[in-house]
Amino acid sequence: MARLCFLSASPVPSTAANAVHTIRSCEAFARAGWDVTLVCVAGDERLCPSSDWYDYYGVEPRFAIRRVARPALPVAGQLLYTAGALWAARASCDVVYARDRLAAALLPRRTRLVYEAHQLPHGVRDRIERVMHARSDLVRVVAVSQALARDYSAQYPAVASRVLVAHCAAAGDLAPQPEPRGERLRVGYVGHLYDGKGAELVMQLAQRCPEMDFVVVGGEAAHVSRLAARAPAAANLTLHGPLPPSAVPEALASCNVLLAPYGARVCARDGSEIGRWMSPLKIAEYMAAGRAIVSSDLPPLRELLTDERDALLVAPDALERWVAALRRLLQPELRAALGAAARRGFEQRLTMRARAAAVLSGL
Repeated sequence: MARLCFLSASPVPSTAANAVHTIRSCEAFARAGWDVTLVCVAGDERLCPSSDWYDYYGVEPRFAIRRVARPALPVAGQLLYTAGALWAARASCDVVYARDRLAAALLPRRTRLVYEAHQLPHGVRDRIERVMHARSDLVRVVAVSQALARDYSAQYPAVASRVLVAHCAAAGDLAPQPEPRGERLRVGYVGHLYDGKGAELVMQLAQRCPEMDFVVVGGEAAHVSRLAARAPAAANLTLHGPLPPSAVPEALASCNVLLAPYGARVCARDGSEIGRWMSPLKIAEYMAAGRAIVSSDLPPLRELLTDERDALLVAPDALERWVAALRRLLQPELRAALGAAARRGFEQRLTMRARAAAVLSGL
């Protein structure tokens, strides 16, 4: 059995989307027949004890997890973590799959190195990226969107021929559940509450559509508290806070309509801008759920969704059009058609199984 080491700077356990996608990628690689070891940051064990990591993420325990402490020091902490990650990954393997550019740049030479990029780096990150590109064993760069692949290839022409597009994907093992029954439309947002994610727009929609119920699931405790302090006193808006990733499919199934109200500028966990290149895990999960989606009309999202076919796309700052789109979805026939098309699109393009096969093809 071929051996794969997945190097990630994501903390485990955590509610971060990058950690969720990393864990599910490892499961998909293992299901494809690889002997997988994940090397990652030691996360917050208050979320779940070590014996429950796989249950927390809703994956099968087909792969090993080696966590490395990352001290809370601006530069030294990262260097100490990187040294620990490289030590944890020292065992012989056939492929290293990295979402950690520094560790990938400093790795001892291996048989194969695959690097997954989620944004275009600048400054010191750009210099680290170029060191990694000079490695003779870098066989593939996985870009999570066509926009990122285009910009990445322009910035780094030396590796342009090795860039592969693979959008973020979801498992989708279970068939979509029937819509919840009730007289009121249940509109859901599931995800983090960083700047540009659209939580403020959800609050405005709750005020404008009192005939519907809105639920926001997710976000770190501080972000949920800040949003609650600004939330309108509306009986039709509920802030649930974070859920274990394994509970997300049930939360999605409890809604009739799902929102992806991204702003024109979207920030990642560290505050960096990602809106131009993003491939949200949220969209893959929404499509897997087979629900009608109302999403911001942004170029990277048009790579995944088509207006009036599998979603309704609306300009981020056009509140009245968001209200009109939601009221159109009071029609059950339209919801069913959009949800079914979204599920078909997911099965054709965004399953984790297909993604794993593509990014490791030929290795």
